[in-house]
Amino acid sequence: MTHYLKSVEFPAGRLNYDASTKKVSPDPSKGKILVYHNEDAEKHFKWINQSNNNSEDFDLYIFESDAKFEKVQQSKSRIYLLSFQSNDDKFFFWMQDPNLSNDENYCKSVNDVINFSPIDEEDDQNIEEEDEEEEKAMPQPQPSQTQQPNVQKDWIAAIQETFKKMGGLQKPERETPCLSEVLKSEYLTEIAENKEFQEALIPLLPEGRQSLDELKDTLKSPQFLQALDSLDRAVNNESGASVLASLGLDPSFFYQNYDGSDSLYKGLLKLMKQ
Repeated sequence: MTHYLKSVEFPAGRLNYDASTKKVSPDPSKGKILVYHNEDAEKHFKWINQSNNNSEDFDLYIFESDAKFEKVQQSKSRIYLLSFQSNDDKFFFWMQDPNLSNDENYCKSVNDVINFSPIDEEDDQNIEEEDEEEEKAMPQPQPSQTQQPNVQKDWIAAIQETFKKMGGLQKPERETPCLSEVLKSEYLTEIAENKEFQEALIPLLPEGRQSLDELKDTLKSPQFLQALDSLDRAVNNESGASVLASLGLDPSFFYQNYDGSDSLYKGLLKLMKQ
């Protein structure tokens, strides 16, 4: 059974959005929204059609500081919108819980999961523990009993605070190509046809979908392209170092030139050499 570090699930239907007319039409199917952050540092936003228990058609990767879930204020109906800073994609949903009073809590919970960071949570926990120790006026433990701090995470938090005081992210002198520019459609086609890539990537697909055809479809899917754009956006903001750390990559590259894309590529190269 999959263990989620943080999750929320509730009944909701989908609405079909016509970008040309900017109008939505409801899908009558009963469904539910599942948003979660798992132990692999992946954030997913899923809509599951409960008539056939199918979530394959709507499963989005969410990156830190990129997505937002909110009520559509222009409508009196219980319509909510999932939007992104990195692109113009819009996904509309309508609440199906009979209890209308739950809508606001569901909305808040979705955003809590979307913005959830294990690093921030651990930092908060450490601060609370320190405050409790001061209040109780406990004597300091002997060196042999002192718990070693998480140096990497404390270091990231300290630099981020200094970084904010300096005015935030500065435009790098050299702009590195983003993922969507590097992984163009022709290159993705080459990846899908390369046997070495096939052997590495197919096992990473969901169970029941681990085939060459599914790999090719995934690399061409709008969801995959949206994930690339979202990752680009996530690493190229003030939280870039935290995003890299959550992916298991060295966050120190981010502070060399504040170029998130460059930091991502360097982190991946370092990981491959380990």
